Amino acid sequence: MEKIAVAVVGYGNVGRACKRAIEECPDLILSGVVRRPATVGDDEPELRNTHVAVDIRELPIKSDVALLCVPSRELPIKLQEYQELGVCTVD
Repeated sequence: MEKIAVAVVGYGNVGRACKRAIEECPDLILSGVVRRPATVGDDEPELRNTHVAVDIRELPIKSDVALLCVPSRELPIKLQEYQELGVCTVD
């Protein structure tokens, strides 16, 4: 069975919960977490073995889908950005 590569965009409460759920699901693989530039260097223990980037194109595994876990006011901009990249999204 081929796994579906999923990126988590945003790492607040929803992003953290999505990351944990992906890691527990046998048919999904976490391609990485996309964060704001100011937070990429944060030393969070739960991200130590996770690819973290400011752009989904920087992740080493091509994402089949991106979970947009950003504040609702940012969704229209992020949605357009990811659609232009040809990445399926869930928000």
